[in-house]
Amino acid sequence: MSKKRTDTYHHGVIGNGRSCALVDWDATIVFCCLPDFDSGTVFASLLDEDRGGEMGIEMIDGKAVSQKYEKNTNSLVTQFVSDDGESAFHVIDFMPRYTWDGRAGTAGDAPSDIVRILECRSGTPRVRVHYDPRLEYGRSDTVNERIDAGLIKSSTTGTDGTGRNFFESIYLYTNLPCAAVLGGEEFELTDTRHVLLSYHDKVQTPTADTAQLMLQRTRAYWMLWSERTHRPERYADEVMRSAMTLKLMQFDNTGALVAAATTSLPETVGEERNWDYRFCWIRDASMTVSTLRRIGHPRMATRFIDWMLRTVPTKDDNLQIMYGLRGEKELTEETLDHLSGYLGSGPVRIGNAAYHQSQHDIYGILLDVVCQDIGERRRTPERLDQVWTRVRAVVRKVAESWREPDKGIWEIRGDERHFV
Repeated sequence: MSKKRTDTYHHGVIGNGRSCALVDWDATIVFCCLPDFDSGTVFASLLDEDRGGEMGIEMIDGKAVSQKYEKNTNSLVTQFVSDDGESAFHVIDFMPRYTWDGRAGTAGDAPSDIVRILECRSGTPRVRVHYDPRLEYGRSDTVNERIDAGLIKSSTTGTDGTGRNFFESIYLYTNLPCAAVLGGEEFELTDTRHVLLSYHDKVQTPTADTAQLMLQRTRAYWMLWSERTHRPERYADEVMRSAMTLKLMQFDNTGALVAAATTSLPETVGEERNWDYRFCWIRDASMTVSTLRRIGHPRMATRFIDWMLRTVPTKDDNLQIMYGLRGEKELTEETLDHLSGYLGSGPVRIGNAAYHQSQHDIYGILLDVVCQDIGERRRTPERLDQVWTRVRAVVRKVAESWREPDKGIWEIRGDERHFV
């Protein structure tokens, strides 16, 4: 079912602050990392249609005719209709996101799961699932094994580019016939079915009722969150969709914001400027949370500021331009030569060597966000002292280095220069 492309892709994104997935226009998941944004890939046909892996849903004698988000949520709905118009079904894709206190926006429960609900709307559509995971960037073969009537385990072992041995596995729970899923066989869809892909082997086996509950709770989360968003009179829908997309990109475990969901999408198709953006850039994150604070979500900014203070805690710890999502300071870059790249645009890279660059523009943007945070959040004297110590360290660094050349916001890989 892998689709050979000669043009660009068109995607929706689903996510929950733990990870996310890119869904092509015909309900094919073409990129996803589990359990986290920066983990190894489960699906990556976006980067190599033959070796990357994907999970597609196909209608026999029919096709996808529309794709849109449910209003004020990050649940993506793809509609399929048969060629004769007699049969139709929907695929509802989401990653679960909950809150336990009835107030969306706080750190909640973001499992490393993808849920796909196949909902028959009319007739008896004939459907085929194409399930082809390639774990850990497809470095080694992935083995699929049917554990019981409703569970498929996929696993891989091997050695990565650093010589480290790895083992990875994922678990697919479904009330579809597993033999048909593994064999790519068609079946009739007469009611609502589900597919739940998880990084974890579930203690409690998910059921059809579980999948529906996950959907309703996730809908409630995003609707509560969107209700708190300040919307302008003009372009309200566009602002809301952008805000929800940015929200799902804040790493729920720490408060860092991932710059992008993907790695190695080229600046220009066919060229080599392909970088891994699954990290937190101080500049980008500062601008993002500053905007989200203004439209009603100050907690996103406070979580980012607190993460930054934890990541750079001492006076002599110079601020980097970027960090890993848990505060990692070394982001060693590696090339995956076995993957061909987006539309053939290699190389595919993981890690990003830009972490050791100097970029003078990050300091002012960060201090602007810190200033907003101090003005709007009450702190104890001890906490305020900690912030002031960090601010003084940044100012001292700027005083020492502002006359020196740097890499600029373009992150040039050549010699440092003076940028305006």
